[in-house]
Amino acid sequence: MKKVANKIAIIILVLLSVAFIVFSSLSYFSSKDNTIELVKSSKQSMSVSIDVFIRELIGTKFIALDGFESYIKNHPEMLFDREVFKQELARMSGALDVDEIFMGFADDGEMIVSEIKQGQPPKIVSVKQSSTFDARRRGWYERAMQNPGKTIFSNPYLTTSGNMSISIARQFSMNGKIYGVIAIDIYLTKIDDALLKIRDTQNAYGVLIDMNKKVFISHRNKDFILSENPEPKSIVNAIMAGYSQNPESGFIYNGKGNTDRVGACEEYEEAGWLVCSASPMSDYEDMLNKALINQIITSILFIIIIVAILVFAINYFLRPLSGISNGLNSFFKFL
Repeated sequence: MKKVANKIAIIILVLLSVAFIVFSSLSYFSSKDNTIELVKSSKQSMSVSIDVFIRELIGTKFIALDGFESYIKNHPEMLFDREVFKQELARMSGALDVDEIFMGFADDGEMIVSEIKQGQPPKIVSVKQSSTFDARRRGWYERAMQNPGKTIFSNPYLTTSGNMSISIARQFSMNGKIYGVIAIDIYLTKIDDALLKIRDTQNAYGVLIDMNKKVFISHRNKDFILSENPEPKSIVNAIMAGYSQNPESGFIYNGKGNTDRVGACEEYEEAGWLVCSASPMSDYEDMLNKALINQIITSILFIIIIVAILVFAINYFLRPLSGISNGLNSFFKFL
């Protein structure tokens, strides 16, 4: 009877093991899918947070540009004397939270810039028109002149101070006369540093993408910024394709090193940017692995307990048969 009970226990053990493996696998993949959906939702919330941050950051620069325009209109004498302009620019710009503020003049192509560093007085720099420089030929100037009455965003470029920057510019006119273009610079390094601090996982990061040129404006990998190389280009295309298919939710895309990443984006239409948050899927693997391990341990414990109960029950209920078997054996031996 013990041999019979053991055989039955082994059969039940095999059947239970197969059943629990199938159940655990289905449960794991279901949990994985649910986790990925939660991750996408979290990433979407993070992209909204980054978008709000960028809009707030740019909003303060709009206010500064408005203040610059009002200041000039309230002190029109500075337009007719460049030395007065420099003095007034230094006085005014010291109170602004910007990296650079400047004006390109329509009459001679000169540009007067105030470079602002925290804790230091503004540095006024005058760049006059020459064979190598003319403010009227700069991208921010030309775009602002082509869009009168509007505030424009420039493409990233290297400033005269040697910083990679984005300009917010506007044509300046007064009493029907165009005097030039006023602008404010935002250093890309400051945007990069700020985005690195906005994260929901250890390796999460924010990026900005120029939707027209399909290049990174901001990325934690400095070599990717404005790069036309195949690797960053392929990542930009993957992100833009993911956003195009899932504009209201997160998406999975293939990132650097052919690793899966989860991302989500918001469109900043005025600037023509995609504001995105991304994380490697490896940031969530620990969570998924823990779920799998817990299911395996739980399944093994259930199998052991159930088989032990069944073996005990089989032995207990088959015990009378053992007595009958022994009696029959004795009877036939007697005969």
